[in-house]
Amino acid sequence: MLSQDTSELGDYMYFIGDPTLSSSFVKGEVVYLPCPDNYENLTKKTFMAVRWAFKNKDFDLLMKTDDDVRFLDGFDKIIREASVHDYSGFLRSGGYMSDWHFGKCENQELNNLPIAVPEVAYCDGPLYFLSRKSSSLLVDYGLRNDFCMYEDAEVGEVLRRSGVIARQIQNKHSFFWPK
Repeated sequence: MLSQDTSELGDYMYFIGDPTLSSSFVKGEVVYLPCPDNYENLTKKTFMAVRWAFKNKDFDLLMKTDDDVRFLDGFDKIIREASVHDYSGFLRSGGYMSDWHFGKCENQELNNLPIAVPEVAYCDGPLYFLSRKSSSLLVDYGLRNDFCMYEDAEVGEVLRRSGVIARQIQNKHSFFWPK
């Protein structure tokens, strides 16, 4: 799956959506979830992945990454920094209309429809960290009926509603992802 050294990650899993499934199952390091695996359903898939991890893994810190994130020197420093927060990463501010999803959706109508990003400080999607407490809050809160297509903003919004504030991680030089 990853074309890099994953030895520093500890326990890790990949999550793939399959809408034909009635329940999740694990094969090796892959968890198959009963949901679509497309851009417009990334929020649903992310919430299902957090739920699966919360119910099946013992962790203090959950790191969510996109599959194109690369780990660089300083990985241990950023993990130590993230471990003192309930929700951390590289902060973004919502409250705008976005076309980031244009050309990425299977639903062609969505590819031409700007989406409102909630007015919330949230951690940018390629990489963020959730404590067990924050993961529990996401599991308990669940997916809102009017959820935002951008999973990172939706995670930030649900955690804000649950009293958790996004925290900035200072060491941006430990990871790389293409923009």
